[in-house]
Amino acid sequence: MPEAYEVIASNPLSRHYGAALDRVRGDFSPLTYPGPQPFTPTKVEEAYETDDGPVIEVTGCEIFDWASVEGAVPSTPFTVTGKVYQFTNIEGAVKLSAEKGYPGLDCDGVEIKIGVFDPVPTPSQVTDVEQIIGPVHPDNRASAAPRLGDR
Repeated sequence: MPEAYEVIASNPLSRHYGAALDRVRGDFSPLTYPGPQPFTPTKVEEAYETDDGPVIEVTGCEIFDWASVEGAVPSTPFTVTGKVYQFTNIEGAVKLSAEKGYPGLDCDGVEIKIGVFDPVPTPSQVTDVEQIIGPVHPDNRASAAPRLGDR
């Protein structure tokens, strides 16, 4: 999805691409999200400076194992875990530059709103890594050959 580069840096895109390849190579069924990943921020702060400007960290609580093969909302009680999303000014735009777990974050009492897609997305029919196209930076789209399962 070319638009992803507008809001996500290449590192997280490559990581998600690699995870998709690993699922197909491991002969695992594709995961379907029943709705957007439920996340409630608990803190937003400027973490540190880079040459491009500040790195903003959004720390919060999210529902773990939100995606499933069926695409159904997981049964309650939900497992909630801490998460940190980092945003950085990259190529003149603020983009998601990293995401990491925060297992020690106290999420007790944090209300996490959920939303679901209606209709539920159709599960992926991808069964071969050659069907997975890797991310290509916008500057290279005109000349780059698709990265098909090359990780």
